[in-house]
Amino acid sequence: MSQAEVYAEFLRAEGFRPIVDDAGDLVFKCEGRYYCVTVDDDDPLYFRLVFPNFWGLESEAERHWARIAAAEVTAEFKVVKLYPQHDDMQAATELFLAAEGDFRLVFERCIAALQGAVRRFCELMERGPRLRLVEET
Repeated sequence: MSQAEVYAEFLRAEGFRPIVDDAGDLVFKCEGRYYCVTVDDDDPLYFRLVFPNFWGLESEAERHWARIAAAEVTAEFKVVKLYPQHDDMQAATELFLAAEGDFRLVFERCIAALQGAVRRFCELMERGPRLRLVEET
């Protein structure tokens, strides 16, 4: 069974309706938002769950603040990485598993971590992050 089939079977058992996108990754909807499980058949011990396109970046100033907020949230939350991609923000959990199939043991925690990190990012964007980048002169 391919890695995509393993993920799809798990997601269906959890009540989701995954679809395979053009890149071969699985996309599914959870609580009204789309998530993506990256498929890497060459490394079944690597698990990556992405919460894509959760905040649009409409200006260079907003992109600047988003990088600062993303650094703060990434430092605050375990496993989660936030980063800009094109004109949107992405959040991802990336981890190495001890054994194939262990993603089942951490899936709910990864979803919760992503949701918490995205909530925190949105709060920071609304009021401004605490961290400040050092400007080059």
